Amino acid sequence: MSRKCLFLSIVALTFMVLATTTVTPAYAASVSPASSSIANFEGHPIDLTKSWGAATACLVARQEGVFECFRTRAELTTRKAQVTAAKLSNAQLVAAKVAAPDAGPASATRATTSCSATLDLYSGQSYTGRELSLIDEGYWQQLSAAGFDNTTVSFLGGACSFHLAQGNFGQGYWYPGNTGAWSFASDMGTWDRTVSSVYIN
Repeated sequence: MSRKCLFLSIVALTFMVLATTTVTPAYAASVSPASSSIANFEGHPIDLTKSWGAATACLVARQEGVFECFRTRAELTTRKAQVTAAKLSNAQLVAAKVAAPDAGPASATRATTSCSATLDLYSGQSYTGRELSLIDEGYWQQLSAAGFDNTTVSFLGGACSFHLAQGNFGQGYWYPGNTGAWSFASDMGTWDRTVSSVYIN
């Protein structure tokens, strides 16, 4: 085979490889934490995709290493206060490091601002039923991993704006109502039991 033929063969092979390579969308660049469905309930593992069991409320804060469920909302409220306080403290430390003129590179895993309150989803109207509290930011959270897919009927927004999507990873239609910080809906109407993924900004 001549050098010219060999060169043309290599070029053709290169184009074939490029043509069959899947390109990852830019929005998927933010890699989510592990989305295990195994939560901690009173010191024992519980698979939420199978059943919530005796749990009535769960907290998803994977970026803080927390995925826990509780028998009562009072327990959830106490734990949320602890987790949000720790998250804000971490964010403030990063902000101080950025502001210091002689500081080294700040951690890339935390923003200088952080949500100070959770987004709370409920399985019943007027904030009743099971409660799922979310606080992670910057990636699409799959509600199926928390046994909450197509379950949300009402919600109370947290300190950050958010999006509620019909499909996984933000696909399909997005909830058209207000999803700004501190927004709420006691009944999502035609969107009842429709949400599959959540993104907190």
